[in-house]
Amino acid sequence: MTFRGILLWILWNATLHEISSEGDEAMCLCTHKEPAKNRIPLLFCNWYRQKTCCLPAFDDDIQSKFSSFINAGATCSKYSNKAKHYLAIVFCMGCNPDQATFLGPAVNTDFYNATSTLKVCASIADRVAPSQFDDCGLVLSTDRDNICAPNSPIIASYTFPDCKDSEYICQDTMKNWYCSPTNCLQDTPMGFADRPCNRKQKTCDGVVKMMNDNRAAKPPNFEEYPVEIIDKEACMQQHRDISRCNCLWDVSKASTVWGFTVWHYVVICIVHALVDI
Repeated sequence: MTFRGILLWILWNATLHEISSEGDEAMCLCTHKEPAKNRIPLLFCNWYRQKTCCLPAFDDDIQSKFSSFINAGATCSKYSNKAKHYLAIVFCMGCNPDQATFLGPAVNTDFYNATSTLKVCASIADRVAPSQFDDCGLVLSTDRDNICAPNSPIIASYTFPDCKDSEYICQDTMKNWYCSPTNCLQDTPMGFADRPCNRKQKTCDGVVKMMNDNRAAKPPNFEEYPVEIIDKEACMQQHRDISRCNCLWDVSKASTVWGFTVWHYVVICIVHALVDI
């Protein structure tokens, strides 16, 4: 990433931080209330200690669905895979106090026709690509809301394959994903516009399929929304609209490091830019 890109990223997140701390906040999807600190802390989605959009009961449900999806046996449970960490962040969307800012009109209106899309930053999506789970595999249920529903082990990159540029992303009546050289027609996934994918816009990636599958990595409680992957730097350069480009990022990173706030970094970067000029 260029220095200019880094500066844009810092300014953007700093501004979002200030915006989210001021004024009225949108209601949470799970609790139907504004984000607040729980009296009893969350165990799984524990990044949200100071403010959250879910209760321990929702946290437990999210953990159960996450664990079922990645359950590949005792050996793999001990295997360190950083992709699981980022996948947990995606699953915990329902507890994120900023979740309302990730919902809104599609950025890519050529590819999506839904009224609203749920936006995940490419920096997260790239880290949970299906191939990241091929060493152990994943477990796909026919219905993750039904504990009695049958499930099957899968090779993620086979079940959610990357498509070639300009192919169509389709899902048949049996919920199987496939790439097509022609229109999907009746096999068009929910919220998609039956338009060819574009690799530069990250609509051809297998993770798009995995995050748009209600049995797989679609964040629990957001099943009715299509997931859109956002390259936030490219989005900001094109649209210059913070609210439009907002997306789920790595919330596990602290906003302060070595006692510096994010605004300290903004000042440092601005000074650096002025010196370079």
